[in-house]
Amino acid sequence: MNKYLEVILLMGLALVLYLFGFWLQSVIFQFTEHLPGINWFYLPAGLRVVLVFVMGLPAAFGIGIASLLIDVYYYPEFSSSKLLLTAIASGFSPWVVLFFLRRLKAGWGPGMDGLRWSDLMTYALLYSMANAVLHQVMWAYSGDQGHIWWIDLWPMFVGDLLGAIALLSLMRLVLRAKRR
Repeated sequence: MNKYLEVILLMGLALVLYLFGFWLQSVIFQFTEHLPGINWFYLPAGLRVVLVFVMGLPAAFGIGIASLLIDVYYYPEFSSSKLLLTAIASGFSPWVVLFFLRRLKAGWGPGMDGLRWSDLMTYALLYSMANAVLHQVMWAYSGDQGHIWWIDLWPMFVGDLLGAIALLSLMRLVLRAKRR
């Protein structure tokens, strides 16, 4: 298959799966919302880490585009800078964390072979910290007066962490069952 076509298909798949995950979040886990866009359990965060883990950089772009589409639709009051910064944080924070983990830790190759449970939890924890901080910094930079970063940081961190742990756990279970 043509490399460019593969990248476009992976981006499109990540975009569609992320949109579906956002919809599922609003249907099943709406009760976990702290503020619009900040949840105590955030399933799309789990999709971010799994999609980027499996598909790499094309998934980061797909998630970023999906986040932009979601924010344009649900938050029309967002400034263009806030829309763009949120899309960048959403799509690329899991990729940047994974990039550094793969460079700094032995055994962090492209697949899950050789990764321990603690490795996946490290990824979930570092991603959740980076994503929550990056979102809050970018929202503060864009002049958002509606959020108090030191308060909104914690529900976003916890929600991202729980969503990431849930879907990384599911991915690990599916891969183990597949091997048997």
